[in-house]
Amino acid sequence: MRHPLTLGQQIGYWTIIGFPDGKPEHKHKICCRCVCGTVRWIYRQTLTNGTSRSCGCRRHERANAQQIAGKEKGKRVMSSIHQAHLAPKYAGFGRKTNRNSTTGVPGVSLMPNSSKSAPPRYRAQISVNGKQIYLGCFENLEDAKQARKAAEQHYFKEKAQKAAHIKESTKGDKP
Repeated sequence: MRHPLTLGQQIGYWTIIGFPDGKPEHKHKICCRCVCGTVRWIYRQTLTNGTSRSCGCRRHERANAQQIAGKEKGKRVMSSIHQAHLAPKYAGFGRKTNRNSTTGVPGVSLMPNSSKSAPPRYRAQISVNGKQIYLGCFENLEDAKQARKAAEQHYFKEKAQKAAHIKESTKGDKP
């Protein structure tokens, strides 16, 4: 073993409190306690090469004043948005498409065909306040995309504008 580790040894903010206990998931891990009291199983290699120095509780120690101020400003903006019962981004208003999307359009999916000779059909839906709203089944992707865009405008346009207004009004605030 290149780096011998012992019980009680400190590495960064970690203190070694145990070694592998025979469980397969702990095979290459060391049980450690952080200075904040968090106990975790850490990979031996990340301890010895210095990649893991704490559980994350000390991350703020490396932040500069500008980063800390930016984080505080972000918290204020998000707090204002949440107090207004809004979300920071709404579907179609800045949200990214899911990487698993078969169509590249949020809320539009390719329906499985019952027969191989049938042309592909697209299902459009939107989620509003935790409820799925079915928008229809379409022969081509463009029609499904248009139905989804119309639903986004109907359900989210006003909320997205309010959230953008809150973000804009706090933009000039000093951090």
